[in-house]
Amino acid sequence: AEGADHLVLAGFRGLLNRGAVRVVQFEYGPWAMSTRYLLATHYDFFAEHGYQVGRLHAEGVEFRDHSTRFEDFRLANYVAVQRTDSEAIRAVRVT
Repeated sequence: AEGADHLVLAGFRGLLNRGAVRVVQFEYGPWAMSTRYLLATHYDFFAEHGYQVGRLHAEGVEFRDHSTRFEDFRLANYVAVQRTDSEAIRAVRVT
């Protein structure tokens, strides 16, 4: 979606509210400056729907709380998983 991920995700709001989507992958990058949809906004959006967010690495997902130091505008992939889905969290988490 190259900078429009937040618009695509907004379209899935109903499915996210119902818990119909277990895992979501999205990008964060330099376009966040022009769209003003920061990584913190993604974290807040997913928290409202019962998901936890982590950065995707080759070896898995590093789940972590948001910090302003992550707002570096460098291209990165993130994953959101339903907080109650321990099976999916274990499957994707960095060990």
